[in-house]
Amino acid sequence: MNETSDDKGQAEDMGALMSGNSCVDLYVHTLWALLKRPIGPYLVQTDQALCASLVDRSERLLDDDVLMPEARRELHEMLGYIRWVQPGLRRGAVDGR
Repeated sequence: MNETSDDKGQAEDMGALMSGNSCVDLYVHTLWALLKRPIGPYLVQTDQALCASLVDRSERLLDDDVLMPEARRELHEMLGYIRWVQPGLRRGAVDGR
């Protein structure tokens, strides 16, 4: 399967959602703000692999307890919305299945 430049960009963005990243709170806020934009619902409804990756990485971040309180709240809000729209997603299902 060929990886497009958009796929590579998404993979790099998801790589920023790691507890060792010093800007992880900023990345969480940026993703939260993106999902609040008109494109947000479209992304959640149509890109199941992206959502699965977000769920997996978000749950790891919450488990690591490295986020500031505001970022934790925003991450919980994103997870709730993603799970509401894509109820079958679970941790570890990074391929969207």
